[in-house]
Amino acid sequence: MHIDSDPSQLIQGIEPDLALHASLTQGFRQISEQFERIGGSPHIKWIEEARKRSRQFRSRWIEEPIASTPKIGRHIVDAIRPLLNEDVVFLIDGGNIGQWAHIVLASDKYPSFWLTCGISGVVGWGLPGAIAAKFTFPNKRVLLLSGDGSFGFTITELEVALRYKLPFVAVVANDACWGIAACFQRKFLGAEGVIATQTSEIRFDKVAEAFGAKGVQIEDPSELQSVILEGFSSQRPTIVNVPISIAGPYSLD
Repeated sequence: MHIDSDPSQLIQGIEPDLALHASLTQGFRQISEQFERIGGSPHIKWIEEARKRSRQFRSRWIEEPIASTPKIGRHIVDAIRPLLNEDVVFLIDGGNIGQWAHIVLASDKYPSFWLTCGISGVVGWGLPGAIAAKFTFPNKRVLLLSGDGSFGFTITELEVALRYKLPFVAVVANDACWGIAACFQRKFLGAEGVIATQTSEIRFDKVAEAFGAKGVQIEDPSELQSVILEGFSSQRPTIVNVPISIAGPYSLD
């Protein structure tokens, strides 16, 4: 079943069994009303089993203690987790850091104030997304979590954020690599098979300062909370560059 307010998006490669042209709110309300009208079973046991399997799937990454070094995306996600509340619009932009965020932070349902990659999984949307989020919700704090590859796609949009005076905080998990590709290369081909995926070590904090934004470099994710809170109080975008080692959830299996 596919519900979308845009009729052109209802069929994308795979034709759904049921396509509904409606907003999500309207579509689910109509489904719920029809469900009650016909006296359907609420499938509580099925939902409980699905949640149980989800927890079991994620347990191999979130229940075991993680080593303090080397620093990887998991450390960043753990550090920012206490800051995620209804006063913060949280955006997740692709890469290994996106996988860590979805696995570690996933619960029975995603809060409505979280925004992530769309159906195509496209990366690079995060920075303009943060700008749009701040423009739409001027009284909320906006936090973007991005990989270095994703952030590099649209970094020039910082000029737009500064021109329109739209402050937010962007945390860049910087492994100087196209991490997902490198992790799979290393896993299936060995260390010698890691090719054409590593990049130069870019100081995104310095690049941000060149635009006129605030740039911060930290070496330990434990420093993130205080830096982010300070950035929330700033009147300009704050870009936090966090160097980490290359490691995604599936590379640690």
